[in-house]
Amino acid sequence: MDRAPGVSPAAVAGPQGAVATSQPLAAAAGLAVLRRGGNAVDAGRDPQAAPDTPRWHWHAGRTLLLEPDLDPEVVAGLRSRGHEVTVAAEPSVFGYGQAIRRAPGGGYVAGSESRVDGAMLGW
Repeated sequence: MDRAPGVSPAAVAGPQGAVATSQPLAAAAGLAVLRRGGNAVDAGRDPQAAPDTPRWHWHAGRTLLLEPDLDPEVVAGLRSRGHEVTVAAEPSVFGYGQAIRRAPGGGYVAGSESRVDGAMLGW
C-alpha cells in the first residue's frame, strides 16, 4: 500500500492483542473490541477467516516472529521500517484453533483452521 512520506498505518494495542490498519477509525474500533476482552470473531470476522488470518508474535521492542505464509511484501515492509523480523520455519509454533459462534438469526457458524486437518460438525 502506498502512503505519503512519513505517514504510517494506524496501529493500536490492547490487553488481548494489537490492531493494524490503514484506516484510523477501523483501528480504533478494533481496539475497542480488544479492550472489552473481545477477539477477531467479536470484531466481525467470520469464524473461518479469523483462524486463517496470518499470525505473528511480538517479542519486545521491534522484534517480531511471523508465520512463514505471510506475504513477503509485508515481511519486507516491516524490515524496511526497522523491525527485527524472524520468519518461523513452520506455522505450528503459533498453535492451532477452531471456532464456533451462534448466528444472530439462529443456527451456528463455524471455522476450522486451514493449516491442519479438522472440521466443525453439528446436528
